[in-house]
Amino acid sequence: MASIARDKNGYRRILFVTPDGKRPTIRLGKVSQRDAEAIARHVEALLVAKTANQPIPQPTAVWLSDLPQTLAAKLARVGLIANPNKKGTLTLGKHLASYFEKRTDVKPSTLTHWNHTKRLLLKFFGENRPLPSITAGDAKDFERWLQTAEARE
Repeated sequence: MASIARDKNGYRRILFVTPDGKRPTIRLGKVSQRDAEAIARHVEALLVAKTANQPIPQPTAVWLSDLPQTLAAKLARVGLIANPNKKGTLTLGKHLASYFEKRTDVKPSTLTHWNHTKRLLLKFFGENRPLPSITAGDAKDFERWLQTAEARE
């Protein structure tokens, strides 16, 4: 369980115990108690998912996708998420290009359909979107977007 500590200067930090017994700290700076509690809930969800080797809950995944770089780096430092600044993060554009290179076993008509899907994926998400950041919710948004007039242009 994550707990919130308040320093004398008003700064807050989150303390928790990892499965291997370590007690890392995430320093939040000057944030409200409500914000610190919300962050602590997500830290607990990340910790439970990591401990039980389960997927991250949907609300926490959405929260992670909009997380400021500084807080993401702090979570990565304590091992709760992958390092967002890590070199070589696979992007959607690189993944699709690599996949199409490997798949020389498909018929030309299949390749035509795949290229159409690739074009739409890149139009919606962007070529430089990190692949791990695409969630199931994003896929649902893409599905809804496919039904709009913008997708058919």
